[in-house]
Amino acid sequence: MWLAPPAAPLEPVAGGPVTWRRAPVTLDVVRPTAAGLREQVIRYDPAHAATESQRALDVAWRDWALRHIDEPGDGTWTGSVTCLRWGDVTVVAMPGEPFAAQAGAVRNLLGDPGAIVIGYTNGCPGYIPTADEYPLGGYEVDDAYHYYNMPGPFAPDSAGRLLRAVQLCT
Repeated sequence: MWLAPPAAPLEPVAGGPVTWRRAPVTLDVVRPTAAGLREQVIRYDPAHAATESQRALDVAWRDWALRHIDEPGDGTWTGSVTCLRWGDVTVVAMPGEPFAAQAGAVRNLLGDPGAIVIGYTNGCPGYIPTADEYPLGGYEVDDAYHYYNMPGPFAPDSAGRLLRAVQLCT
C-alpha cells in the first residue's frame, strides 16, 4: 500500500531528558465461590447447546470453571504502571485493557491533555473497567475474564488503584 507524503514537512520534536519510573499495583480479583463454579459447570454443559458456536462457548467456559474450582475465594493480580517522560511528552503505560475514561482520568491527574496513555503493557490480564461501569454489566465486566483465564473479574476499585499507581510513578 502506498502512502502519500505528509502535506506539511515533518519537524523534529524538541529534545529533553528522558526519565521513567514504574509503580507496582495490586488489584483484587473477585473469585466465584466453589458452589458458583459448580453451578457454572452444570450451566455450561455443551450437550445442551443449540448451535455449534454456543457449544464452543460452553466448552470454553465449562473448562474455565473446572480449572478454577479448586481455587475459590478472593485473590489478587499484581502488575505495574510505567510512566515515561521524554522532554515535554508523557507516556503512561498501563496493564490490561483500561477503559477510555481511565485515559481521561490519567490526563486530568497529570494536567496534560496531550499525555499518551496506552494499555496492553506490563501484562494483559483483561479489561479493567472504571467503577461506574460495574452496575451496567456487560461483556467487559461480566464475561471477558473467562477469555483471559483470570480466576474472576477485577474488583470495582481496580481502575482507581491504577490511577493511584500513576500518581506514584509521575
